[in-house]
Amino acid sequence: MNKLLTEKESKVADLFLEFLLSSEKNGVFKGVVNFFFKKHKISEHRALFVCHFLQRKKLLKVLLDSNDGLRNLTFEKSKIEDFIINNRIHDEWLLQNKLKNESKISTIKAKTFIPVLILGAFGGVYSIIKVVILVLGKE
Repeated sequence: MNKLLTEKESKVADLFLEFLLSSEKNGVFKGVVNFFFKKHKISEHRALFVCHFLQRKKLLKVLLDSNDGLRNLTFEKSKIEDFIINNRIHDEWLLQNKLKNESKISTIKAKTFIPVLILGAFGGVYSIIKVVILVLGKE
C-alpha cells in the first residue's frame, strides 16, 4: 500500500480544500466526503488517507466511527484559507518529488563518474598513441 500521496491525490486534496471552503458549515459527513472522492475516482480507503494527511497538516479534524471508518470531518475555514493562499498540497508534492528525483540523479552521477573518467583517460591515451604512430610512420 502506498504511504505517500500520488500526484492525482495531491491535486484532488487541493480541490477538496476548496470544496470545504465553499461549504456553509464547519463540518461535513462521510457521505459528502465519499461522494466527492468517488467523483474524482479515488477509493474510499485512499480518501481516508488523504483526510488523515490533511489532518496532519492541521487543516481539518477526522472523526472516526467504531470500525475506524470515517464518520465526519470538522475544520476551520480560516486555517484552510491561509493554507491555500500560502501554498498548495500539489506544490508540496511537486517539491518532494523534485528533491527525490534530484537525489537519484546525483547518486547516478556519483556512481558513473569514475568509470567514465577511466574510459576517457583510456581513450585519450589510445588516441595519442595512434597519432604518434601515424606521425612516425610518415617519416
